Amino acid sequence: VVMPFGIHDGRCLDLEIGGAARIAVVGPNGSGKSTLLRLLAGQLAPAGGRCEAHAPVAYVDQHQRGLEPRRSVLSQLQDAHPAADQGFLRTRLALLGLDQARAQQASGLLSGGERLKGALVCAVYARTPAQLLLLDEPSNALDLPSLAALERVLRAYTGALLVVSHDQRLLERLGLQQRLDTGAGQWRLAPW
Repeated sequence: VVMPFGIHDGRCLDLEIGGAARIAVVGPNGSGKSTLLRLLAGQLAPAGGRCEAHAPVAYVDQHQRGLEPRRSVLSQLQDAHPAADQGFLRTRLALLGLDQARAQQASGLLSGGERLKGALVCAVYARTPAQLLLLDEPSNALDLPSLAALERVLRAYTGALLVVSHDQRLLERLGLQQRLDTGAGQWRLAPW
């Protein structure tokens, strides 16, 4: 994934993400972290330059807008991986704490944490899984067992990962390699 682009507030960032890069995106509220993820996901156009993804990208935002609220997580996961056995899909959902009843319920009726887990499963266990996973505040609305399950899935994930979080403990547990800091009024990439 090659992404040189201009951020909307005029700051510029040249960034290339490839392989299994694992990057924390940190900085104060309002510094452009979520905007960066939306640019990388193709939801926003850059103000200048270009942003290109050469592999499947999945964006799981803090509101889980990627799920269709009237459909169950299980049916959406089946669409993402139509050749997979139902048992395999149900097991993947159960690993994140979505039991059979929750997996078959309309996703709009689930809690925020349950929707996040459903969106993550759909991204990671699709027939063609995301090679770049963008997570915006994934620990919001999760209880401790759900947070532990999220950490297990993300540590096992083999693609590139960019995660925005104020949860320092979560970031420390994900095996991140770099930190993209927006706090000094400019983008700065440094080792973790």
